[in-house]
Amino acid sequence: MLTVSRSGLPGLKTDAAARNSGWKDWTLWTALAFGTLPDLASFGVYFVQRIVSGNFTPGKPDLTEIPQYVFTAYDVSHSLVVAAAAGILIGVFARRCLLPYLAWPLHILCDIPTHSADFFATPVFWPVSQWHFDGWAFSAYPLLIVGYWGGIALLFAWRMLYPPVRDRIRRKRETHHA
Repeated sequence: MLTVSRSGLPGLKTDAAARNSGWKDWTLWTALAFGTLPDLASFGVYFVQRIVSGNFTPGKPDLTEIPQYVFTAYDVSHSLVVAAAAGILIGVFARRCLLPYLAWPLHILCDIPTHSADFFATPVFWPVSQWHFDGWAFSAYPLLIVGYWGGIALLFAWRMLYPPVRDRIRRKRETHHA
């Protein structure tokens, strides 16, 4: 989400005050909402339903237990076609939300290689096509989790460390040229 907010990677090009206001930046929270939308729109509803009904058990549910609406919601929310249509609407009617909106297609792109055909492969071009990439499931390859979250941790670390280093270099150049 840091990459698709004003205080994220694009924010590195702005002044120090703007960069340091990251957690107060509405685009960060909007990107978080867009980034979690695909999973919350499908499994989030089902998860809450299972908790409320008292049928919640941890772990991956059996495919036969999952209601059809979850599959439909997953197809809709994990489609680049649907996300692109939403992006066009956002670009026309809520242009200031366009940068954070990019967390939605980014979520889909991250899901493509990390979901196998055995359990909710990502329907990239739904409703035009049911094509999906038979990726590598997190459950079958635990190192995917390490790499995935390790990459996110590195982005966060870079985001926190890079601006101060860049500011020091800039100050050093300014005092050297003065």
